[in-house]
Amino acid sequence: MMASIYHQPNISENPTNCDHLPLTLPPELVGEVLLNLVGEEKSPLPLDFLASSMVCQTWNLEACHVVRDKNKWFISTFPPEGYSSADFQRFAKLIVESKRIGLNFHISIEEMLVGISYIADGEEYLRIVEAFRSILELQPPRLFYLEIHLASISLPLPSFVDHPRTLLDKIEPYCGAINSLALVDDETRSTPLAPVADFVTSLSSHLDEILLGPIKLDAQMHTALAQCTALKETYFDNMPSHDLPSVLPLWPELRRFAFEQSRSDQCDMSATITTLARSCPRLTAFEYEGHEATTPAVSNEALCFLVESCPELREFKMQENKAMDDTVLASLLDHAHALEELELYRCGNITGQEALVGERAGWWPNLQRLSLFGCEELSPAFVEKVVEMCPRLRSVYVLYFSRDNPEELVETFSRKGFVLTNNTTWEWEKS
Repeated sequence: MMASIYHQPNISENPTNCDHLPLTLPPELVGEVLLNLVGEEKSPLPLDFLASSMVCQTWNLEACHVVRDKNKWFISTFPPEGYSSADFQRFAKLIVESKRIGLNFHISIEEMLVGISYIADGEEYLRIVEAFRSILELQPPRLFYLEIHLASISLPLPSFVDHPRTLLDKIEPYCGAINSLALVDDETRSTPLAPVADFVTSLSSHLDEILLGPIKLDAQMHTALAQCTALKETYFDNMPSHDLPSVLPLWPELRRFAFEQSRSDQCDMSATITTLARSCPRLTAFEYEGHEATTPAVSNEALCFLVESCPELREFKMQENKAMDDTVLASLLDHAHALEELELYRCGNITGQEALVGERAGWWPNLQRLSLFGCEELSPAFVEKVVEMCPRLRSVYVLYFSRDNPEELVETFSRKGFVLTNNTTWEWEKS
């Protein structure tokens, strides 16, 4: 007879006797059970896994092994969709209870998304607010990133609910360790910004990074952002740009500036970029995404001034700027000696010919990645020169390789140890 998978304890002959030890599973089988509770097809909130981990010490130990190996289920908490309001409230209760009995799943949480996909009424809203508060009250020691979907916490509710202030005021006392904040809105809604501005102000002293979009920078938001004097990184997604020049001088420690201009924004970004160059000389990363058909082009003068004013620039990414030409490319060669990544997307006026004329002191000695998409006028000779002259280059993406492989350029790539991986990307392989 095949041996049972259960460890059989001594059991009284009386089947109603509850004093005997329960049947126990071997640890390896417990581990298999727990893994099945967190499969890819399961809910993004590991509810059954959390509940099962509290059965006994053996189950808890195996759950800890699963979390150690599959940490992704707790690092980023509350994906934006895929679970119900009831699921979320149950998760909050389970994670709070798990800490109470000495389990430490909450310490794995690094990112938290505050968003509500569906709310039936004001009472349910308040229950969800309490769930968010209870999780943050645990003070997860690794939690640094908070993302708030403003549209979802500003849904029409009964008058007794002051939203989004109700939620923001509840969670604010427990956000002292947050140094990265994302505030995401919906262009079709008009979120009350006064409570949002107050929330930003309360976190301002310890914010290193902020992402906004699309949010109008009214007087209150402008004042709140002005308090964030230690900012290192800013991301503006589909934002109006006319208010930025007045706030940039207040961020002297800024290292990264990323901006996607709204399609409806007709403001010339040149003034903003010039102010950025004057105010943030230690900038290391610059990203701009325009919309060629609708937004004004950024002037070459402003871009050259930025490059010349920020000698520590390591990343330069430009998308859909119909005016950018070889003068900016030449400025990058002459001044951006720390450059590690260059990405140009649909900058149709660039040819690279000016860079090939005359002798230059250096060709980006630290460049590791070059990405060129939709730059139809760019000379293959320029790309070949970059491959020849940049000793740390590891990846080159050029779209036109999919339909045209200049023989000399292919030969240069091969000689330098690059392999074509997917018709558009050349990757360097260590010999």
